[in-house]
Amino acid sequence: MKNLTGMLAVLLIAGLAAGASAASKKKSAAPKGCAQSAKSCPAQPDLCCAKFNPRSWDGKTLTWKNKKFIRDRVREVFHFPLNFGSVITRMNERVRTAKADVKAKDFLLLADENSPWGADLYMAVRKDVPAADNVSISGKFLCKVFEGSYKNMNQWIKEMDEFVKSRKKETKKMYFYYATCPKCAKATGKNYVVILSGI
Repeated sequence: MKNLTGMLAVLLIAGLAAGASAASKKKSAAPKGCAQSAKSCPAQPDLCCAKFNPRSWDGKTLTWKNKKFIRDRVREVFHFPLNFGSVITRMNERVRTAKADVKAKDFLLLADENSPWGADLYMAVRKDVPAADNVSISGKFLCKVFEGSYKNMNQWIKEMDEFVKSRKKETKKMYFYYATCPKCAKATGKNYVVILSGI
């Protein structure tokens, strides 16, 4: 999993930050490639991501039974993403057209880096979305919140492995939840990543 470091940093920067300049011109809209809505934070309408509370995630165990998502795939070349922004935009459009959006506090976008040639993205929805790949995820997940630069990703993964072992468990699958896009992380001074380990 060490090769995730560069991919994850580039994935967020190249994909989500692609719309930051557009957002500065039109504050009422979320950046292209940002999965959340500008209405997520009414106190700060120039931010597109909902306010993140790390205490709601850190050290928690989630149990999901058929939790609904739509899945799409990002093309990559040795973990370098080629179309992240356009994939997120497509997912957003399908979800909003179907009126399947979850509440801002329940927003969840997971990444599963499962190949050098692509990654699966999972966006939480409240019902099936026509023309999308509708999937459900079940299981128990240990969560740990990390904050800082993506260059620390290798260390975070290592810490997550140690955290899971301290609970006498073994990681079967890892998902990454990016709580804020680069634009909002810069504005708030906090860049949160949640690692979810399936156990």
